[in-house]
Amino acid sequence: MREAPPVTPSEPSGRPGGAGGGAVNPGTGGVIALAGGDSVREVVRALLAFNARESCGKCTPCREGTGRLLAQIEAPLDAGTVARLAEVIQLASLCGLGQAAPLSVLSGLADFPEVFGRVSSRKA
Repeated sequence: MREAPPVTPSEPSGRPGGAGGGAVNPGTGGVIALAGGDSVREVVRALLAFNARESCGKCTPCREGTGRLLAQIEAPLDAGTVARLAEVIQLASLCGLGQAAPLSVLSGLADFPEVFGRVSSRKA
């Protein structure tokens, strides 16, 4: 197995075609490694449930939005509805927890759409 060359924290990284042409500052974050048999959907659900429990309750987007987002991923999804709710939570939450809460859902939908069942993109 070939290893990727080492990078320094000052080097930009990111997905091609992403913000800034694929170059983003790594900032803070986390990496989750899963075994081959682990359920991506269950991991995403657990991360979102954690964020919903950790909400301080001060702002409505985080307090109410994370719970609604959690309910939406329990069933077949409407990707447009999930994306709109995620955007509201990210933009209107007062702290970093609320702003980051939907990221696991959005990443899961983008990278593993098949594990979330039938994902639609109908317009509201």
